[in-house]
Amino acid sequence: MVNEGKDVCMVLKHPRFLKIGLPALLFLLLVGATLAFQLTAHAAGEDFVSLQYDTAGDGYPAGQCTFYADARYHALHGIYVPWAPYYNAQDWTTAAYQYGWRVSSTPQVGDIIDLQAWVQWAGPLGHVGIVEQVLPSGNVIVSNLNWGLTYYEASHVRLIRFSPGQGVTFLRQP
Repeated sequence: MVNEGKDVCMVLKHPRFLKIGLPALLFLLLVGATLAFQLTAHAAGEDFVSLQYDTAGDGYPAGQCTFYADARYHALHGIYVPWAPYYNAQDWTTAAYQYGWRVSSTPQVGDIIDLQAWVQWAGPLGHVGIVEQVLPSGNVIVSNLNWGLTYYEASHVRLIRFSPGQGVTFLRQP
């Protein structure tokens, strides 16, 4: 993976790059980023992969962020979200209020993070995951599924850094 600006410049000037072009370089960088995320997840020492396609019994479609967040929350706390399977990710905050759950702008390990549509690269239906670590900066490391541009990225549990802020809430049982 290219780490410094001068390395990128060297690659861009290399005769082979001129033959393969910018799309190939972007592909190589994407592959490197994917490997870095997978190594981060492995280094965390958690077996997130077992939750990718296990049946949670909650009715959410396997492979979706809602499926994973519900299954991981159950693995950590012994409870499924009570509003399953009737809500898209962007609606989980509203559902949490309706079911008497705590909704906060301050994260805690084990919380469900709920990103509203289009916030921090979430799609049109929002995104949910589980807070695995709160960093000193206030940012959070979140385990989640179905996040990424490629099939590989979207079909594997990954650890991603998110920032608290507008359109981001943290949900926990009362």
